[in-house]
Amino acid sequence: MSTLGVLVTCYNEVRALEFSLPMFRKIYPYSKIYLTTESSNTNFDSLLSLNNIKINHVEDTMYIIKQVNDQNFVEPYFQEKILFATRSFLNRVKQAIEFCQSDYLLLMDPDTLVRGPLSLPEGAKLLGSRINWGLPSALRTILAQTPGAIDINCWGATPAIIHCETFLKSYKYVTEQDPTFLPRITKTFYAVFAHDVILPILFALQGEHEIYNPEIIECHRNHYWRQTSHPLVHQFKYLYDNNRNGTL
Repeated sequence: MSTLGVLVTCYNEVRALEFSLPMFRKIYPYSKIYLTTESSNTNFDSLLSLNNIKINHVEDTMYIIKQVNDQNFVEPYFQEKILFATRSFLNRVKQAIEFCQSDYLLLMDPDTLVRGPLSLPEGAKLLGSRINWGLPSALRTILAQTPGAIDINCWGATPAIIHCETFLKSYKYVTEQDPTFLPRITKTFYAVFAHDVILPILFALQGEHEIYNPEIIECHRNHYWRQTSHPLVHQFKYLYDNNRNGTL
């Protein structure tokens, strides 16, 4: 049976994680959790009782990214920030894999709930929603010209489930075998740094398409999500401190 670890990326959403992570732990009592927070002054110690959890405070990469758009992203200043954010995220995935020592890794944001066992289909390397279509032609050309890669035109890998060994192969490729790959693709698309974009690109380098995960349901797209049996819930923001959109 394949094993599952978790990478949680967040800022200061402690209250949301105090709800979602104990729920996850009831279903997966032994899975390791690697939590990274970009907040330097938020205390997450209340989560340490979950055991098998590591909390890592990291540099804030997103504060400047919020100013990026499809017009200014090619400017050298923003290119530097986009590339830094992209590399930082990939490094965190690698660190989570090294900590969790699992076959697969679930990438959770604070608005993700796991309310049932998750399927890990044999042969699937990247599971996601595949909800977005239309990648830039320049980015697709770079993929098409990369040996062993495949052309893709969709993304939506959130909440993503990734095959760790396959990810590490692509990580090695973009950091050691062809360190020009990331700087080249960041010049083609302003949102390359986004988790749900860069992950399908990395798996495309290994000839793997993102596989649609039917176990995902999104609160904003399906207001009846509470009545469904989908085990992987996304867009659950009811416990965010700035939420004004409803209650549990």
